[in-house]
Parts: sequence; C-alpha cells; structure tokens
Amino acid sequence: MKCKNMNYLLKMQKISLKLCIIIALISLPSFHNTLSSQELDAVVDVDLSAINIDIRDRLSNFKNDVQNYLNKTRFSDENIVNDVRGKPYKIKCNFSFFFRSATGVDSYEAQLVVSVQRNIYR
Repeated sequence: MKCKNMNYLLKMQKISLKLCIIIALISLPSFHNTLSSQELDAVVDVDLSAINIDIRDRLSNFKNDVQNYLNKTRFSDENIVNDVRGKPYKIKCNFSFFFRSATGVDSYEAQLVVSVQRNIYR
C-alpha cells in the first residue's frame, strides 16, 4: 500500500512542477513591460598606479574601450524619455577600476566601484 501512495505522490509532484513551469511560461510576456533597461551615460576611471609600467601598456586602451562599450551599447529596443524634458534619458554612472596586480599575461586582479545617479521627479 505504501508503494502505491509513494508513486501517487511522485506523479502529483511531477504534475505540479509541470503546471508551475507552464504558468511561468504563460506569464513571462506580461513581465516584458515591467522589466526594461535604459541606456547609460557612463564615465570610466582607471587607476593603474599599483601595477608595473610594462603591464600598463597592455591596458592603455582599456578605459576608452569600456567607456565606448557602455555608452554605445543599446540594452533595449525601447526609447525611454525624460518625463520633464522629453529628451532621451540615460542613467549617469561612474565605473572606477582599481588594478592591483597582474596574475598572468591577460589576467588581472582589480577592484570595481560602481556609482549610479538617477534623477527623481515629483
């Protein structure tokens, strides 16, 4: 008798799991409107003072490459405009990289500090 009950419970768990997955898949499109991204107005700072000069040469384009990537990449197809001014709204942010050491040819130890500023309109 116990074996039948266990089989029944396992079947019910499988059905419950399938039902949860189906509900999640059906409700996914409704999250599209609430989950969106915005473009960035990023400033990148790089501190290379803790690493050797020859290694600094390898990272000479790092700041510009990261800044261009962050500022030129569109993270959504949606154009989000500023409610007050009607202009495209970008999130102002700073990315500060502090390189500590080089642990290989193209491997580095670094600290990243990100700060973000958003306007709040009332």
